[in-house]
Amino acid sequence: MITIIKSDKPTTVYTLDEKNKTYTEIQTTPSKTTSNPDDYTVKIVGKEKIGNYNCTHAIVTKDNKANEFWTSTEIADYEKYIKNASNNKYMGAGGEYAALVKNGAAGFMVKTLTKDSKGGDFTMELVKLEKKDQNASLFVIPADYKVSTSTAMPGMPNMDVNKIQSMTPEERTKYIEDMKKQYQTPTGNK
Repeated sequence: MITIIKSDKPTTVYTLDEKNKTYTEIQTTPSKTTSNPDDYTVKIVGKEKIGNYNCTHAIVTKDNKANEFWTSTEIADYEKYIKNASNNKYMGAGGEYAALVKNGAAGFMVKTLTKDSKGGDFTMELVKLEKKDQNASLFVIPADYKVSTSTAMPGMPNMDVNKIQSMTPEERTKYIEDMKKQYQTPTGNK
């Protein structure tokens, strides 16, 4: 799955499904209400190394919901990436990030841990960062891709979200493993 957000259209998210040669186009809207950083409590856990980056590990809490962030200022031009991610909480937008900045934990989001109210966790971690010129064709939807009308997550079968949420933890684990087997790209191939 490939996601493209263009700087000239920052509220449009294109998600490409390479396996099915389809794409979805989602229009996002900037939040009209920016959370106040004072609405969040920030606990600095300490300094930790994530991959090659020295990070500040912090827990940000609001209304009994806590998320964890590992931020690093070692990534060149991190302020530019944060500025261009106005709608993306995983890239540092909104009140949570402002609260981190206010409490001395500014930086690029190297790792995030978001806890779902239903007991699930979502972790996103920077694995590799390369700064280099890219061919403009990487940011163009290939001509042979068709618009997807599916409401399923791109690259995944069209399964009712309610059905997934009602699965037992064992059923959900099996479902995830089956999806990994079906959609995983073999090592060394693309």
